[in-house]
Amino acid sequence: AYSLNNLTRNKQMPYATLTELLERIPEGVLIDLTDDDAAGVVDTDKVDRAIGDADTEIDSYLGRRYPLPIEPAPPLLVRLSLDLATEVLYGRRAHVDTPEAVTRAARTARSILADIAVRKADLPGLADTTAGAGPSGASFSADGRLFTRGSQRGL
Repeated sequence: AYSLNNLTRNKQMPYATLTELLERIPEGVLIDLTDDDAAGVVDTDKVDRAIGDADTEIDSYLGRRYPLPIEPAPPLLVRLSLDLATEVLYGRRAHVDTPEAVTRAARTARSILADIAVRKADLPGLADTTAGAGPSGASFSADGRLFTRGSQRGL
């Protein structure tokens, strides 16, 4: 069997969990993708690593707009994490062809993340911490000048 005890990564909760992954991938397939020792069980360490890799990729897109980690993870992030983690797991097996649906879902996930990163899309329910900021992440404004050369003539 497998354990749900190893679900944390870097002291933060992952965006997706083994339980959620098992709702998408049949257990037998997940065993085939993770069981390097022929133990006949899901290797939870490999699943955790795949989810961690997916979450790191997600954070690389979102870190400029949102404080990380994003907790709790909105449903969209859970879906994107699962899509990317599934691709990572298939990528572990050179002899297994990655299904086109998995490749397409991961490509779509990256496209959505890229759109969020450049403000073409948003994460529903989260405030953008850089809204209105320039490329450097900071913006400046000031009132007009009080003293100009023209106002100082003749003094």
